[in-house]
Amino acid sequence: MSIRASVVVPALLIVLSPPAFAVDLPDATADYESLRDGASPAHGKVYVSKGRVRSEAVTSAATIAVIVDPTAKTLSILMPPPVGCITRPLTDSVALNTPLLPSKNAKEEVVGSETVAGHPTKKYRISTTINGTTRVQYVWRATDLKGFPVQTADENGKIRSTFKNVKLGKPAAKLFAMPAGCKPLTKVPPAAK
Repeated sequence: MSIRASVVVPALLIVLSPPAFAVDLPDATADYESLRDGASPAHGKVYVSKGRVRSEAVTSAATIAVIVDPTAKTLSILMPPPVGCITRPLTDSVALNTPLLPSKNAKEEVVGSETVAGHPTKKYRISTTINGTTRVQYVWRATDLKGFPVQTADENGKIRSTFKNVKLGKPAAKLFAMPAGCKPLTKVPPAAK
């Protein structure tokens, strides 16, 4: 899995799963682990504040972050120089390249209650149809954490993220600001794909 995907997928899984779109999630900070079809796990942090989500992955070379703002309908990837920042509209066309990004027509149903990592949860099945293709994911929302997800998975269990050490409360506003001197790019450079 690419570094970019290891940061983007957890952010999108947590943020964009109706009805708990980020705007409905409580402000919080959490650690995540993301597993994708047998690849080595990716680890990082997720911050949620006022509907926005920042997901970070620290590699041996750099820290890469993704900021998703559903209200502004933007997804920004922050990478070290020389790449810099890439900001894209948060649309269904972006969702086509991110299979677990539900669109506005996502349908959700409660399919059970489970205990995940010691938290009582409600398990939701979320179906999203984009350009005639339906994708399914599952989200486990902790009832003792105001509905904050503690686990997400695709329909086949090949992509799974867990969220641990969840701390309710507002993260620092500076985490959601674009860095000084950061110039958004209109195209993704080949090295960043």
